[in-house]
Amino acid sequence: MDDPYESRTGNTEKLVPGLDPIVVGAGLQPRSLGPKHTAEYTEFGYALVAGVFTASEINRLACEAKRMADDRSIRLSNHSVMEPGSGELRSIFTFRVSAQSSPS
Repeated sequence: MDDPYESRTGNTEKLVPGLDPIVVGAGLQPRSLGPKHTAEYTEFGYALVAGVFTASEINRLACEAKRMADDRSIRLSNHSVMEPGSGELRSIFTFRVSAQSSPS
């Protein structure tokens, strides 16, 4: 299967300019990112926002991510993208709801 990600198929690293805005409609909703976080997200592709999740929620998310990464059926799914060199799970483009992943 061909890897559709140009950033991983070329022989050299390169910056590829974005064609669309990263953040659309910032500030339109009560919980939208503010100007500082919107600028960080636009510049770096992520923003660090303290207090969004509790430590317990982060732990549950980390456990679920590990479970999904270790799940052979997910790794073999055509919805998953693996790192070419290491075989590590890079992305999952859909997920299935299961009893295992339901919040307790």
